[in-house]
Amino acid sequence: MRLSEALALQTADIDIDRRCIHIVRTWGSRTKADQEHRFNSSKGKRDRLVDMSEQLTGMMKLYLAQKASPTGWVFPGKDPEIPIHPVTFLGRWTKLLSRAGATYRKPHALRGTYAWLLIQNGESLAYVTDQLGHSSIKITVGTYGHLVPGANKAAVDRLAELTGHNLYATGFKSPGRLPW
Repeated sequence: MRLSEALALQTADIDIDRRCIHIVRTWGSRTKADQEHRFNSSKGKRDRLVDMSEQLTGMMKLYLAQKASPTGWVFPGKDPEIPIHPVTFLGRWTKLLSRAGATYRKPHALRGTYAWLLIQNGESLAYVTDQLGHSSIKITVGTYGHLVPGANKAAVDRLAELTGHNLYATGFKSPGRLPW
C-alpha cells in the first residue's frame, strides 16, 4: 500500500476471514491546508483488494484487538476521531529505524520490496499490478520489469523449442558452420 492508503485504513477495511485489505480511501490532498483532516478516494478512483499473508493476518488480528481506535481507524492519532497525521507517522518511523539501528528508508521502500519479492517468487506482473494498484501493467513493467529473473534468457531459449531446432538436445556438434 501507499502510505496515504495505509494511514486511512479503518477496521472495516480489513477482512481477516478473506485475508485481504480493501483500499477505498487515501489520507491527504495538496489542495487543502496542511493541518486540515482530509480524505480522498483511492488513487485512480479505483478500490482494490490487497492480499494478506497468514503471518500478516495473525499480526493484524492481534493489533486490531489491542490498538485500533474505537472510532474505527487502524492507526489513530492523538485524537481517536482521526487517523495519525502523515508527518507524525514519519517522525515515529524515523525514530523506530534509528532505535533498531537500521539504515533510514522511506516507508515507500517497503512497497518496492513487496513488488520485488513477488516478482522474484515468480508471480505474474498482472498480479503485481493489481496488488500495487497501478492503473496499467505498463506502469508495473516500466518500474519493476527489469526485476523479472532470467526473463530475457528464458524467452530466447523458448525460440528453439518453437522452431524445433533444439540442436544441443539432439547431440549436435558444430562442424564450424550451421547446417542450414
